[in-house]
Order: sequence, then structure tokens, then C-alpha cells
Amino acid sequence: MNHTRTSLLTALPYPLLAGTHSAQAQVAHWRPPSTPSTIATNHSTFESSLGQLCLDDLVNLASAGIAVEEHDVFARELGLVHLHGSIYVEQNTTVTARHRALAVSLQFPEVFSLYDGRISRSTASWVWGFTTACPVVHIDFNRHRRANIGMLERKGIIAHQINFHLYDDLTFNGIRCATPLRTVADMLIYDPDASEAVVPYILAHGVLGCTVEKVRFYLRQTPYLKYKKQGLARLLIAEKIASTLDTR
Repeated sequence: MNHTRTSLLTALPYPLLAGTHSAQAQVAHWRPPSTPSTIATNHSTFESSLGQLCLDDLVNLASAGIAVEEHDVFARELGLVHLHGSIYVEQNTTVTARHRALAVSLQFPEVFSLYDGRISRSTASWVWGFTTACPVVHIDFNRHRRANIGMLERKGIIAHQINFHLYDDLTFNGIRCATPLRTVADMLIYDPDASEAVVPYILAHGVLGCTVEKVRFYLRQTPYLKYKKQGLARLLIAEKIASTLDTR
């Protein structure tokens, strides 16, 4: 009598496993491939290429050894337009959120590499095109990493140590930036002027997917969010203003 061990799954009329005497081989038959998927690989390659194209558009006059007081003179001679800090672009460049985020990161490369900072508040608002100016730089840091606040302030950065939440930020070539939804929530909580002057337009037009319902849900459901009630109260005011705006 043949006592060879056979898996029941291989003895069926339509076997679910390929016939084999190796249990390890049967298990391996169902394991996903260890190599990354083609889609993920292509996406990573696309992100890297897109980021390099944006970096190629940016001109850092500081890295060229040009004194700050001479930046405007050189920019005029070269036909450049100021973007942020010492970063300029050519006049025909279509500036995107990625350009702006990378421009901020080039001013403080060690801050993003050492502390994994996240562009936030009015700076993120500028990155997403909600506002046209970026007079100060706000960067969030994970409360558990204990960034050197004194050093950051000396660099001209307004630092905030907060609890990071999943899906609160996006990355541009490894540079983290608060999502549009998080940015609108921060404007409602921390910037009363923007909550009445900027947020209503965003809500009325659903800019970058930011609607009243989504912002309200975010404010209510996000844990450890300071001044949540204040943000919800300002959202009601912004909603009323938004209802009076012409959305055509």
C-alpha cells in the first residue's frame, strides 16, 4: 500500500494546490512575490523624476555665493522671479505646490532631514496656493521627537510640537507638508483673520476638496486637537460668509 502523504487539496478532481510532496513548496505557492509591485515602483520613479524637474526650475542665489542685498539685482539681470527666501524661478515657470514646498525645504535642509519637520499653518497655506505670501515659516514637529526649539527660532522658524496623525500630511520628495484639509483646520483654529478672509472662499469653491462637511468632520474626529471648539465656532462663521459668495 502506498503511504505517501498527499495533501487533500491536491487530491481533489480540480486540485487547489499543485501536486508536491513539499509542504514548504505548497506554502510558497500562496505567498505574494517579495519584490515590490510594478505600480509602486513606477510611482516612486515618477515622483523622483517630477521632483527633479521641479528642483531644476529653482535657482538658489544663496548657494551661488551671492549676497542677500544683491539678490534682486541679479534676479532682474537673469529674468528671474522671486519665490521664497533666496529661491527664484524663471518668469515662464508654472509654479506648483511642489515648487513651493521644495523652496521652503531648501532654506532649512537640516531641519527636515534631522527632525522630520512638516510645513504647516500659513506656510502650508501658501504652498497650496490659498494665500499669495509667506512672510514667516511655520513647521510642525512630532511631540515625541523633542526638536531643539531654540535653534529653530534662531533660524527664523516658528516651531510647533504637536501630535502627528495619520493622513495629516503629504510628501514632496520626502518633504512633509500638512494636507489642504489640515491646513484649513489650522487656519480656523489659529488664524482668525484667515478664517474670515481666506477660508470662506475655499469652502465656497471646495478648493482641493475642502468642503464644509469634510472640515467639520475633521475637526470633530481628530483627537488631541487644541482649541477644537474654537475652530468649530469659526467654521460656522466661515460657512455663513461662504454662502454669500458667488461661486460661478
